[in-house]
Amino acid sequence: MLGTCRCITHLSLVLGVCVATALMPPIPAPSLLDCVFLENSTATCWWDGVDQAPPNTTYTLQVDEMLQLNGVRFQSRTCSTAGSSCSVFILTATANYCVSVAAHGNGWEVRSANRCLHGLEAVKLNPPVFHRLTPVQGHPHCLELQWAIPSAFALSPQEITKGHLQYQLRYQSDREPYPHIKERDLRCVRNIPNSAQSRESVPCLLCLFSPFTEYSVSIRYRYYRSPHWSNWSRVQQACTEEAAPSEAPQLWKWVEPTGWERQRMVTLLWKPLPPFLANGNILGYSVSCWCGVSLGGTHLWDCGILLPSNTSCRLVLPLERCSCSLTTRTAAGPSPTRRVALPAPDNPAPEALSVLPQDDITLQVRWTAPRNWTAAGYVVEWVEVTGAGPPRPSWQMVDRDAQNAIITEGVQAEVRYLVSVRALYWARSEVEPGEAVAVEAYSRQGAPSAGPRFWVTEVGTGSVLLCWEPMPVEQQHGFIRNYTLYCLGPDGQDTCEYRLASLWGGLQTPCVRKVNGTYTGHVTQQPFLLLDTFSVIMFVAGVVLPADARSHSFSDLRGVYTFYLVSSTDAGSSSSQQITVDVERDHIPLVTVLSCVILPILTALMLVAFLWHRERVVQLLCPAVPDPAFSSLSVWTPRMPCWVMKDADKTSAELVGCSENDHSCPLLVIPLTEHGHSNPAVYTVPGCADPGSEDTCYLSVSSPTAGNPVQEDGQSECSQSPSQANELGFGGGRKAWTRLGTVLKIQS
Repeated sequence: MLGTCRCITHLSLVLGVCVATALMPPIPAPSLLDCVFLENSTATCWWDGVDQAPPNTTYTLQVDEMLQLNGVRFQSRTCSTAGSSCSVFILTATANYCVSVAAHGNGWEVRSANRCLHGLEAVKLNPPVFHRLTPVQGHPHCLELQWAIPSAFALSPQEITKGHLQYQLRYQSDREPYPHIKERDLRCVRNIPNSAQSRESVPCLLCLFSPFTEYSVSIRYRYYRSPHWSNWSRVQQACTEEAAPSEAPQLWKWVEPTGWERQRMVTLLWKPLPPFLANGNILGYSVSCWCGVSLGGTHLWDCGILLPSNTSCRLVLPLERCSCSLTTRTAAGPSPTRRVALPAPDNPAPEALSVLPQDDITLQVRWTAPRNWTAAGYVVEWVEVTGAGPPRPSWQMVDRDAQNAIITEGVQAEVRYLVSVRALYWARSEVEPGEAVAVEAYSRQGAPSAGPRFWVTEVGTGSVLLCWEPMPVEQQHGFIRNYTLYCLGPDGQDTCEYRLASLWGGLQTPCVRKVNGTYTGHVTQQPFLLLDTFSVIMFVAGVVLPADARSHSFSDLRGVYTFYLVSSTDAGSSSSQQITVDVERDHIPLVTVLSCVILPILTALMLVAFLWHRERVVQLLCPAVPDPAFSSLSVWTPRMPCWVMKDADKTSAELVGCSENDHSCPLLVIPLTEHGHSNPAVYTVPGCADPGSEDTCYLSVSSPTAGNPVQEDGQSECSQSPSQANELGFGGGRKAWTRLGTVLKIQS
């Protein structure tokens, strides 16, 4: 009975174990991922399935060295771990191996399939021995390297010669952030049979570098059937030789007037070549310009010796078509030539220029290419806008396919820049710049640092005219969008109400008052009260004026007012100084008083005086004129004057030319004494001979006396006989006669 119970107990335990085993999920076998064989070192393998294994699972790696692949086992090596990799020691990587891994626990075990391979198919070779790296004279793109394979190498020299090794070259210049890795054939190992040094390194020439550049180089290799590369060799450094510059510097021009006739100041600008284009130490620059129709050498200008630090050259050139060239040089030779033409022809400008700020020091410039024109490139110029003359611009050249550029050189926040873009066009071997399109921009706008200059121009009866000037562009720090004109009215008044002009005739701007301690509002947004058909009352707190406004007037004022002006940009505003004005509505100017009061009084007094003395005034203004009918002129017969023929040797003067009706006429005689005194007298003598008579007429003159003066403005008269002439003084002495019009003068 006791034996039966024991059998039942054992049977229950066995059945329980069988049921538990049957109910357990199957444990997956591990799967080999990869193995790496190191020469004369270890073999390391990796597997997966560790995450799905039960706790306390142990893994055993078994590496069997085979005499032949899938043949007889030569020896076996194992290692155990709870992880996913394990390493065993091996003697060589040139044997055949079969590898498996087993997972086992409490009463269970699963094993992966065997993987049989040759050791070289998973070998990781020892790194190469890198001896030296040197430049090659006369070959600026080449470096010479020497390396050797390590001792006890897994491959034979014959296998190396046949190309069973693959190589990688890693190099990095001092100007590059990341290295380059390229596959190159580095089979430059000379094999010497039957020699202790069976593997001797020889130079390998690599020509894939840039001139005059410092490089860091290392190499590695692998067996061509193995996925594992060796470690990198140690790093060697060397600098390539110098070469002639690959390109000429970018050339641009800046033209300014000189003030001299038919001449201009041309500043040629260029930028130093970057090191990867300079290919060496720059020794200097050469700049020259040819001007004239043929651009011959007879009209040549140059800048002389230019040092490597020079980046500009100034020349005074005539207003003709000119071509300027630039070259640079190193110890290895000169660069190609860069040319620019000036003045540029009327080539079209780019279109749709826009400038967008990216941050405080960056502007993005966008444009579209000219229509129906092919550009060779573009030049982007930007210059700070200042009130003191234009400074030298910054500039940047971009490719022909570009339609945007990022500019950062010299860009600062709250500074206005004039940005322009020109297209470049090829004309033979030189570029011709086209017309420019420009726009002003800020990287970031700010509030003005000062207010506008503000003053009162005119104060009238109940009106004030205010004027201002914008602040200098250096103080604006942004684009002025508008001005707001404020006014604080007389004390004790909290609102501002004004009766304005006719709605159809145009509103007059009312004054602005302080309303409840604030100055808010817009003149076009304030409410108004309609009083009648022709007038309104407005309540205004601010007058907003456009950015181009320079003056404004207020009317219908009375009292003391304080004005100030606020200029605004997109980022803020600033206020001008305050101006206080005393406006008297009933004040009459002095000129008006003089015109309307004093002048009418003076006019009335003058009129009274005229009426009081009218007779005397009439006599002075209109004197009495004698009636010609009652004068002696009524019986006077005019006659032609006689002409006197003077004869200094005779005592008489013969009168000729007497008219037929010449009866009598007055005579003006002015005798001159020896002392130069004159004593004029007038004489009346009978007329000449009868009409038609052939008798000669004589002039009778006698010396004047004090009682018989001679009067001026008389007429000369003739006498009938010589005796009458003697009576007038011809009897003695030498007389000279002179006829001056109707005046006869006698000189003693």
